[in-house]
Parts: sequence; C-alpha cells; structure tokens
Amino acid sequence: MRAEFVDRHAARLLEEHPYVGAHIRDVADLLEQATLQRVEGGQALCREGEAARSVFVLLVGRVWVLQHGAGGGAARTLALFSRPRVFGHLAALDGGVREATCLADGPVLVARLPAWRAVAMLPAAEGAGRALRRLLLHALTDELGHAHATLRAVAKVPTDEPRFFLPAPSAARTGA
Repeated sequence: MRAEFVDRHAARLLEEHPYVGAHIRDVADLLEQATLQRVEGGQALCREGEAARSVFVLLVGRVWVLQHGAGGGAARTLALFSRPRVFGHLAALDGGVREATCLADGPVLVARLPAWRAVAMLPAAEGAGRALRRLLLHALTDELGHAHATLRAVAKVPTDEPRFFLPAPSAARTGA
C-alpha cells in the first residue's frame, strides 16, 4: 500500500479510536500487513457459518451485520456500522465460524488481515501488535456499550436512571 494512503487511514483510525501512547506508524504497520479489498454494495464480506479466516478493518463505507440463526428464516439486523472500525475479530481470533453475515452498504474498502497473522502479532509489545490490541479493545468496548443499551431498552430502564452504582466513600477508604 502507498505510504500516504496508509498514513491517512491510520490517522483516521486513531482519531476515532485514540489510546495512550498511540503512534500512527504502529497503525500503519498493522494496515500494511493486511490486504485491501473493495466490495460493492450488497456483496458479502463474510457469511454466517463459514470459517472465520480474517479480521477486517473498515476504511471506507458502511457494513450491515445480519444473522439468520439456526432455523434459517428471515435475516435479523444486528448492526449497521461505519468506518473506521474493526470487525470480524471474535470468531477469527477464536478460530471459530462466523455467527453473522456482513454485507456492504454501498461501496466499501476494508483492510483484510489473515486471522493467523492477527493471532501472531497480538503478543508483540510494540508496533502493529499494540495497535491491534488497542483497536480490538475499542471494538469490544463499543460492542459492550451497544449490548448494554439494548438490555436497558428491553428492560425498559429509564434513560435518566444512573448507569453505574458505586458505593459511597467510607472513612476507611478515604482516609478521613
């Protein structure tokens, strides 16, 4: 990939998913180990039930996440997300199968990182390994936040109710 192109997308990823000690070069190294793939609207990037062989970094466009489930039937929409975003990581890192289908919503550009390469780079303390870990943490945090919001909606919890309950400070903890 051209350095200018990679640096631009690395900077965009860091703007959206900042982390302490972030370096554009780390994210650029990660992107350089991936293969660019252009996908037209309506085409699948991955399909439910197939072996998960890649982690994706969405660079341009939006992606629908759909699930048919065990009995087939009508697809259920799980999410629609836009760039920049890491996806397809859970099944790929576990060596499992896809639990959903990801479809391009219009033209899409992704960096496709082979699962074996992603697993190999995760332990690296610096560079692409650190960037991948941080981007995965952001993706997992986003997914957890979405799940939390969904549970609150299903349980009909008022939005003005406190989200977290912390114990009141005690004299022993505060040193008073």
